[in-house]
Amino acid sequence: MNRPTRILLVAIVVIGLGLLFARGRDSRRASGDFDDRLAAVAGAQKNTSRGASQAAAGRVHGARSIESRSTPGASASAQLPDSLQGTDTAGALLVDEAGNFVATAEALDLFEYFFSATGEETPEQIVARIRDEIAKRLGPPADAQARAFLERYLLYRERGMAMGAGETEGAELRAGFERLKSLRREIFGEEIAAALFGDEEAQADVSIRQREIAADPDLSDDEKAARIQALYDELPEPLRHAHEQTLAVLNLQRDEARLRAQGGDDAAIRALRVERFGEGAADRLEALDRENAAWDSRLRDFDAERARILADQSLSAAARDAAIARLLQERFDERERIRVAAIDEASRQ
Repeated sequence: MNRPTRILLVAIVVIGLGLLFARGRDSRRASGDFDDRLAAVAGAQKNTSRGASQAAAGRVHGARSIESRSTPGASASAQLPDSLQGTDTAGALLVDEAGNFVATAEALDLFEYFFSATGEETPEQIVARIRDEIAKRLGPPADAQARAFLERYLLYRERGMAMGAGETEGAELRAGFERLKSLRREIFGEEIAAALFGDEEAQADVSIRQREIAADPDLSDDEKAARIQALYDELPEPLRHAHEQTLAVLNLQRDEARLRAQGGDDAAIRALRVERFGEGAADRLEALDRENAAWDSRLRDFDAERARILADQSLSAAARDAAIARLLQERFDERERIRVAAIDEASRQ
């Protein structure tokens, strides 16, 4: 997924949940996620953010991206967790012409690439992996500078997550956004915070202002629409394009649901997708549909068998727990078990 698209998705997630701390998204989600559909429509391939990050290095004058160097005996990196096996390392570490580390959003992408394995590894293991990656890529003085930047990011991540818990609306959402901006500047300073989060903050600000306009009882629907459109017209072109693409996918989801409700079959859905986005995107969306349907079917079978075990009064509580654990082990691999646990957790909230 290209960087502007990912930034917009982050902003949508942030505003939708009222969680104003966000960067990398956990790739181990339940099936049918909106961003998978957006990637299918855009033709984006998984695990391409590394190349995009390197291409973005030109935004920092004189900076260059450093590839991993061979470092025998890097203990934390000896065996990647399942979710990272076979993937390219996202993000980049940049240095300037003097060999000094440059703090960029690409570095945060790299950090969050490893944090996406949360649940498979402890925070200590993940941080060790990041430090190993820094050691592989950077030499003095950039390596020490990057490790110091990592420590600041870990502090920001800890405090930001604590700040972001819970849903907010209206004025509380705006206040939370301003608190997050203040936290970023407290930890990173004004210049670095603007470089790291400026695009995300611009989109989040527009999203909050859109909600404020939509809730204004003194405006007519036409006035609201005009003001909201003006907000997006103010965005830089990449974010404006990402917004338009996101709306197109949202409209497709809405129109697919309407077509299904009217009795439309798979051929009608495909025709709609081809009309909107072309044959290639329609093929990718159909493949995603098949993947999601297979996953949903496996989940239903698991839920049914788990319910049968829970209803078996001949089993003790310990025996039921053991049976469910065996069932989970038999039906899903390690990465899928994390997804199941996340779905169960979400269903309890």
